Amino acid sequence: MNSASLNHSLRSGILPVFFSLGLFALFSQTVLLRELMVVAWGNELVFGIGLGHWLLGVFSGALTGARFSEKVFRPVHLLILMLLLVNGFSVAGVIWIREMPLISGVMPGAAMAYGPVFLLAALPFIATGFTVGFSFPVAVRVQLSGGLNGENVVDSASFVYIVEGAGAFVGALIFTFLLAGKAGELAILGWGGLVLFLSLLLRAGSTHLMRGIALLMLVANLFLVLPPGRAFSDWAIRQRWKGISSTRLVFSTDSRFQNIAVGKQGGQYQLFEGGRLSLIFPGDSSQKVLAANLMAQHPVPKRVLVLGTVLDGLGTELLRYPVSRLDSVVLDPKVVALLHRLNRKDAELLEKDVRFHEIIGDARRFVRNLASEGKEKYDVVYLNQPAPVSTLLNRFYTVEFFRNVAGILSPGGVVSLKMASTVNYTSGELGAAAKTLVGTVHAVFPQIVISPESPHVLFASSSRNSISADPIVLGKRYRRFKLKPAIPSLIFRSMYPVERTRKLRHALATKPGNIILNSDLIPVLSAEVARLTGWYSGSRMARVMAWLQHAPWLFFLFLLAFRAISLPLAKGRRGRVLLVAGAVGFAAMAMELVVMYTFQSTVGMVYGKVGLLIGLFMTGLPLGAFWSGRFIGKNRFPDSPLFLVKAGLLLMMAVVSVFLLVEWAGIAIPAAGFYLIMAGTGFLTGIVFPAAVAAMTMEGRTLVSVAGWVDAVDHGGGAVGAFLTGGFLVLILGVPITLLFLLAVLGIAAWASLSKRQD
Repeated sequence: MNSASLNHSLRSGILPVFFSLGLFALFSQTVLLRELMVVAWGNELVFGIGLGHWLLGVFSGALTGARFSEKVFRPVHLLILMLLLVNGFSVAGVIWIREMPLISGVMPGAAMAYGPVFLLAALPFIATGFTVGFSFPVAVRVQLSGGLNGENVVDSASFVYIVEGAGAFVGALIFTFLLAGKAGELAILGWGGLVLFLSLLLRAGSTHLMRGIALLMLVANLFLVLPPGRAFSDWAIRQRWKGISSTRLVFSTDSRFQNIAVGKQGGQYQLFEGGRLSLIFPGDSSQKVLAANLMAQHPVPKRVLVLGTVLDGLGTELLRYPVSRLDSVVLDPKVVALLHRLNRKDAELLEKDVRFHEIIGDARRFVRNLASEGKEKYDVVYLNQPAPVSTLLNRFYTVEFFRNVAGILSPGGVVSLKMASTVNYTSGELGAAAKTLVGTVHAVFPQIVISPESPHVLFASSSRNSISADPIVLGKRYRRFKLKPAIPSLIFRSMYPVERTRKLRHALATKPGNIILNSDLIPVLSAEVARLTGWYSGSRMARVMAWLQHAPWLFFLFLLAFRAISLPLAKGRRGRVLLVAGAVGFAAMAMELVVMYTFQSTVGMVYGKVGLLIGLFMTGLPLGAFWSGRFIGKNRFPDSPLFLVKAGLLLMMAVVSVFLLVEWAGIAIPAAGFYLIMAGTGFLTGIVFPAAVAAMTMEGRTLVSVAGWVDAVDHGGGAVGAFLTGGFLVLILGVPITLLFLLAVLGIAAWASLSKRQD
């Protein structure tokens, strides 16, 4: 970056405005993604939908902005219009997403399908992304209005790119550490809007009209952060609630991990986490039956671990038994505080019992750390978690998790988990999910018993002397507890009818190698549950998913099509540059989604950290762009920009390869490692942009047009990568094969761009 373009940027006042736009765009993108997660039951696959639509909007906006900005006399007025629209579209987008369940006509309590989510989410994400994309070439045109020439022109375009990324990084830090879980989504947009229009108000050279617009928008955004705005936000939350539950909304908030809402009907509360029903309390008589089933499946249960809350009545029932210790691990402290407040009777009974210990933390990490230490051992481990409708929940049903559980069980210890009420259906999609779950558990524990009657529970152990499907054995164990009052021990006859128990076990039995085990890297069960809960039903997506699952080689057709397209593009300099920019954009966005998926599977806090992850990627962009500009400025050899474009492509291949090897080796990546990967991916993507712009302007093309085209192709490739990775690749192929697919895309681009052709 040379001093002439920097000084001009400071004089033009574009620096604070575009910095603030980068910050606001990060706020907007993160808020819209979090809102989309709530209406989709916390399903992280919506990241692919949301980011894909956003990038599609940026792609179309950049192309349109490149055309329009060269024809207007005062581009700064066009930029102000975009600032107004991005603010308005973001707020309207939150309202629209909250209304999506009602608009789609889904019954309260039912999941929205992929088709309606995909179509309805397009409006807010594409509209907001369009204004952000449109703003970039317009901002470059504002820079050029000062009369810059020569290499200062290219530097000026890169500077706009760098400043936007820096604003996104600052926005990520503010969102993650100051606003997430403390302010409502509309209030967050209000704070971002205040920063955006305060920068416009203070911009050097602003006219009276600009200042008037800025003051008007400052008042509008101030409304969102003050009490009247909170009342407006509460109304929007109630609108969303109508599509989630038919109960009366009592409480709604956001934590670092998820959206939390409580409804009330009659004398019972319903807890919704991430938009899905997870708990009903206070407990009823079914908790007595469940506790009896859990305790009778072990000869002498003394130490009990529940992975999840026990404040649904289960805890007080378990403590009626002669256990020496009952531990409960709960992820979200806000959920714990809420349950203690609303279910005070159970909470007081548990707090008074010295045998009970409530642990705040990630249950998956708790089990993994305990297994590695090899100290604490439990006789009974009960997985009190909802069905794996998301990555956050799927990680409790993987073969890696059950291996860790085996490491914390005492000799003859028993692990148990709830199964869906459809467990008795053993064919079709219903049977496929049950067989995958049973097969995954059986890969670790040789002994399995399933209760065919409600409550449906799967028990597993390494010892054949612990669990039993014999009602007589279970009845004898239960009577030894000498509980008062007690349920009739004959209830085990109805819970384990001999013929149905035998048939169910036989129908769900799987031989090793006949099924794909559910794992952290290949979330088979999550895909099958997604179909069961309606995510892929009711639309053509169900058939597409079925085709791809039975014939994954169809993804190879995409690679062939890309190869066919790359051949004519690689014949000229412009084609080669745009081909690489598109491939890098595709791989960068696909990598971003894969990292989010593996981060959720390993760390489990993506709802609260999505802004930071995206912000770190955005941080890498300006750093890479700055380094790229310095490299081009210092190296005067012919085609140094084109060399850097190709180098960025090869370095991206190296990063994907290293990530693939780490995942295939099963090496656990800490949170800091994921942050580094995101920033590094952004850095390599940032290298390509100024190099691509410089390479194309060497042919005499106008800067505004070139910047618009490169920005559009980069985001267009990113949109394809987001849709393909988020919707299909990870679920069907798993993480390692998805990374191999990305390497193939980058390899095709490298082959075409590095081939010796005459421009």
